[in-house]
Amino acid sequence: MKIIDTHCHLDDERFDEDLPSVLQRAKEEGIIYMLTAATEPQFFQKVVNIAQNYEQVYFFIGVHPHDAKKAKEETFLEVEKLLHHPKCVGIGEVGLDYHYNLSPPDIQRSVFERLADVAWSHGSPLSVHARDSEHDIMEILGERDYRIILHSYNGSKYLLDWAKERDCYFSISGMITFKNAKDLRESVKKIPLDRLLIETDAPYLAPVPVRGKRNEPAFIKHTLKVLSDVLDVDEERLSRIIYNNTVSLFGLP
Repeated sequence: MKIIDTHCHLDDERFDEDLPSVLQRAKEEGIIYMLTAATEPQFFQKVVNIAQNYEQVYFFIGVHPHDAKKAKEETFLEVEKLLHHPKCVGIGEVGLDYHYNLSPPDIQRSVFERLADVAWSHGSPLSVHARDSEHDIMEILGERDYRIILHSYNGSKYLLDWAKERDCYFSISGMITFKNAKDLRESVKKIPLDRLLIETDAPYLAPVPVRGKRNEPAFIKHTLKVLSDVLDVDEERLSRIIYNNTVSLFGLP
């Protein structure tokens, strides 16, 4: 069984002490590649270094909505430059988060618009974070032909219908294993199989039965098992479908 973790944060300080061991455990679980997502400008180089130092790691480059207030003009220039790096797979993690508003909403929107423009002009995949902000997400993305990934898709019917019309990809995280995720499990059944991806969002969102621990790519097996049960698709077959989806979207070797 071959798996690709399409969204994690290997630059997080919680991995500083044992990253080689984390990657080795992932390899033992059949994880071929891990796509680590940048979240704030000050750590861009750390993300790049990890990808350069480990063959199985690729990266997104972007600014998380929580950190939008940290973006400067040179940030956007650096994003465009790093998009040409051979291990960069796209723009991410970007979007809007009106639940916490750790950056002012107007700044979040401005930064998201700028980075979405960069993704569109380069034809790059766009990994989108959407929390309590779906209307604005849809308005900003408009009718352009983006290659959108809904990172850690949360099961909203409103977003599902719009995203299916746009042929978006849906990245499923450990949330699908949570006891209170009934709506998400029902929503996932309506996603075309050729638009499914899987992720950990490590070190966040550890799936059951390891919920509460530091999440890591090796734990993606628990998410795959529940997703297989929900869809009533054999785990081996489902892993092949998702693997092929991921390789095709990102042009991975």
